[in-house]
This record gives sequence, C-alpha cells and structure tokens, in this order.
Amino acid sequence: MNLSQITAEYFSPYTGQMFSVQRKGIVVAELQLEQVFVSSISNNNFRQQFSLYFKSTGMTAFSDGLFTLSHPECGDLPQIYINRVLPDQAGDQTPYYQISFN
Repeated sequence: MNLSQITAEYFSPYTGQMFSVQRKGIVVAELQLEQVFVSSISNNNFRQQFSLYFKSTGMTAFSDGLFTLSHPECGDLPQIYINRVLPDQAGDQTPYYQISFN
C-alpha cells in the first residue's frame, strides 16, 4: 500500500478493531483504533489531513517513533510515525497514541 494514497475513509471501517505495532518484526503493543479524525484543514496539493487515535489494550507504553502498523485486513504499513498523546479524561493512565497523515 502506497502511503500517499491512504485516506481517512480507508481506516473508518476498522474503528474499534485491533492493530499491532511492530518494530523490527517484534510486536511492541496492541492498539485499538478509537477514532478517525478528519481535519477541516485542506491541502489542495495532496490529500485531506486526518489523524488516527488509538488506545492501548494494556498499560505498557512505548516511545514515539517509526513503527510498522499491522492489521489482518489492511496488511502492514511500514515506517509510520506513532506518537503518544494525553488521554481525554484527567487521571486516565491508559496509553493513547496518534498517527497523523498530512
């Protein structure tokens, strides 16, 4: 899959489903896709900006960086930058992550 061709609509059907995050072929975490957020900002030269928000299934957190995002139906998306974000509710210790596509 060419990353330049991926849109928010590609991920929308997978909301609520599990993805694995891998580095060098080793699974680092299992994340649940919580939300596909489409930005109101448009880049007329490329694509509509959007972000994917994930929730960790465990309390194990990992550092920001480049990973392979994997899903049984989507396949592998290599070299995806994933960063940790703050939870919506104060006191929530669950690790949350974001992937932004510009």
